[in-house]
Amino acid sequence: MLINLLKHYRKTVCCFILISVLLIRPILSLAQMTSDGPSGRYCGFVFHAGTNVSVELTLQHNEKGRLIGHMIYRDDETNTQGTVEEWINQDTTYRMNSTQHMLHWQDKYGSGLALLTFDQNFNQFQGLWGANLQKPHYPWTGKRCNDYTS
Repeated sequence: MLINLLKHYRKTVCCFILISVLLIRPILSLAQMTSDGPSGRYCGFVFHAGTNVSVELTLQHNEKGRLIGHMIYRDDETNTQGTVEEWINQDTTYRMNSTQHMLHWQDKYGSGLALLTFDQNFNQFQGLWGANLQKPHYPWTGKRCNDYTS
């Protein structure tokens, strides 16, 4: 009788552990994927000089939690480099929510604003950019590059 009870108890504990692992694993994976937020490399396209050109955007958080980075895009037969940083308005970071970020960009042609809207896992974004402080309206897209360079 005692042996049967122990066998039943062991089966119950094993089932409980298995179900717990199956339920917790996806939650831990999701937390791991989004823990860095938008930090990383994104390859995509940006509308420049009348056409969509390849662009690579690298983002990271600085010590104050502000999103900063650099970009490089195709410009005729050469590459143009620039910087981006989260837009600051009256000493506050302009962040509409956790997946939307307003960035100030700057390159050799000037500067302006870009609004990037990331998916929930920060694997890609749909964005718009504009020159100076005009409302962003030119397309800018990106997906995580992983190991390839555009």
